[in-house]
Amino acid sequence: MIYTKPAIPLAQQIETLRQRGLVIDNEAEALWALETISYFLLADYWFAMEADHRTHTFLPDSHFDEVMRCYYFDKDLKALLFKAVQTIEVTVRSKVIKHIAPTCGPFWFMDETKAVNRHRFEQNLETIRKDVGRSRERYIREHFRKYTEPDLPPVWKTLEVVSLGVLSKLFNNFSESELKHLVARDFGLNHHRFLASWLESLTAMRNYCAHHARVWNRYYPLRPAMPREMPGRWITDFSFPLDSTYPQLCAVCYWLNSINPQNTFVGDLKLILLRYPTVDIAAMGFPFIGSRNRCGSNTPLLLSSLDIGHDMIPRTAVGVAGDGTLHETLVVSWLLPFARLRLATALAGVSFVLCLILFCFCYNC
Repeated sequence: MIYTKPAIPLAQQIETLRQRGLVIDNEAEALWALETISYFLLADYWFAMEADHRTHTFLPDSHFDEVMRCYYFDKDLKALLFKAVQTIEVTVRSKVIKHIAPTCGPFWFMDETKAVNRHRFEQNLETIRKDVGRSRERYIREHFRKYTEPDLPPVWKTLEVVSLGVLSKLFNNFSESELKHLVARDFGLNHHRFLASWLESLTAMRNYCAHHARVWNRYYPLRPAMPREMPGRWITDFSFPLDSTYPQLCAVCYWLNSINPQNTFVGDLKLILLRYPTVDIAAMGFPFIGSRNRCGSNTPLLLSSLDIGHDMIPRTAVGVAGDGTLHETLVVSWLLPFARLRLATALAGVSFVLCLILFCFCYNC
């Protein structure tokens, strides 16, 4: 079949959505959203509101405002995850160099005898040569001004300019299991297979975030391994879909805690959930009681705790009330540390001003 549908103007897109049952209260805002975000990117967020995916008709009482809340929630979630990916990627690179280079040399990634699969080895090396060849980093240019052989810099320079995907493939195809175990144990993992799995899933997550794909309620073909026991604090409730967002968050949280126990990932996630209390958290795979079948519905929901270092969600609290608002006690419990911090800062500022006034008074006297 040949595609023959023409492009349609924004006003007609609005009319089409209304004809299909989507309530648009503010047409100007909807036009702005369609112009700056695009119809088909937003379609990913109203898909869950459709009653019929063939005709694209909407469920009763579906609002464009709900679509935008889901979009901005997902955008904030991606920003948080992308920040976490940066920390993890940099640390994995450093640990791989630390544990493998002293034993296998600075050019082990060019040694076929250190690879499990020859074909993957050749593919990885070809990709690395391309990545290094187009790099304009100062240390890469200085290296090639000084040295001609081998045709690539040592691993501590080369790994800085390859992608997370290449790093994942290199680690997975590396043949020295004991050295891979050392890297995995630095992240509180019992086996290098777990680290290889987490690297693969993190690479996919990173690409979703970088290319503006939906992460909130998507299906994940690459799933991080979920061991039942871990050396560090780990989840105890495994009643979640393995292909959902929740296990991705579990892996990222555990990983970050192994790198920096004082990280703020969980607290930052709590604040995002606070900002969007009506977004369907169950669609992310959180273990819960009750159900919410589309973005923005208000069915009561019991979120599990992600018991990794800090509780992600208080285990005894019902997160969203029947009217779509957060319980006051839950809000207070989440925001109290921030309130204390702001109070302390304000008191320090007042003290400074008083001291300054007293100094000026004494100086004039």
